[in-house]
Amino acid sequence: MSKQPEALELADLLNKKDFALHRQSANELRRLHEEVKCEERRFNGLWEKFAALDKTNQELVEALKEIASWTERYTTPGHPVSMVARKAIAKATGESA
Repeated sequence: MSKQPEALELADLLNKKDFALHRQSANELRRLHEEVKCEERRFNGLWEKFAALDKTNQELVEALKEIASWTERYTTPGHPVSMVARKAIAKATGESA
């Protein structure tokens, strides 16, 4: 049998009492518990999206590094493609070019 969260156990306990105030508190506690669960799911979804964007950013930076290295190796020094790639890398990573 799965254990209920403490907030729901307290809500059940308050609901068993005959006082209207306790029932109101129990209902409010249940509502707040659902609200917290909803916000937690929302946060987790946002965190997953952030992680995916961060991974994509890292992959793009690595691709730019390869482009810059290739153009520096096989073209004239200071080639515009290499310079643009290095500037983009510096901007994405917060480093100086």
